[in-house]
Amino acid sequence: MRRQDLPPAAEHRDGVQDVADDHDSDRAADRDARMFLDPLFGDPYPQRHLDTVADVRMPIREGDAEILSAPIDFLGVNYYFEHAMRYDADAPEGFRLVPTELPKTAMGWDIVPEGLLRQLRWVHERHPSVHLYVTENGCAAADALSADGRRCADPKRIEYLTEHLDACERAIEEGIPLKGYFLWSLIDNFEWSYGFAKRFGIVYCDYADGRRIAKDSFAYYRDRIAQASS
Repeated sequence: MRRQDLPPAAEHRDGVQDVADDHDSDRAADRDARMFLDPLFGDPYPQRHLDTVADVRMPIREGDAEILSAPIDFLGVNYYFEHAMRYDADAPEGFRLVPTELPKTAMGWDIVPEGLLRQLRWVHERHPSVHLYVTENGCAAADALSADGRRCADPKRIEYLTEHLDACERAIEEGIPLKGYFLWSLIDNFEWSYGFAKRFGIVYCDYADGRRIAKDSFAYYRDRIAQASS
């Protein structure tokens, strides 16, 4: 079986409402989505993006295109947040990212559940025959144990999961072949350059003694799965 993951945060939205066209988000999709998807489905790398990094030579060898475009069983979509941007004629690619007033996760990432639905639609419209899985989705929160050390309440994560799982249900209702969803993550983990400072798990890991305590979101996720399976 061969799978391919679309990198996180590959969906974009205009940061203002009076942009004449979707130039900025379309150019961003060259960099963050088409660079990965186009060769996967037998198309060349997006030339518009390559032109902005003319000093970088793609290490493409004979036969690479055929290997990259071999049939896949499904496409994995990793989604955590969505960029906001606006047109900028002076920027190399014609756009720049802009800050928003949206709620944020503990990582400082915008919470945009509608962006997950937009990303699934975007991929499905271009590649309607491929089955999709959400292979990563979740959020970091400022989790802490109760005074007795036996509970971890994480209402913000429950809200995040509710909204993003609702977006997945909407995608299925629209006929998008979304076949599964994988939460990031089961247990708090070493989060790259952040070390143990950011907690994504639905199970709290006490790094002092190794204890695992199921967070409130664990029970929510369990019950949501049971409800969907009934």
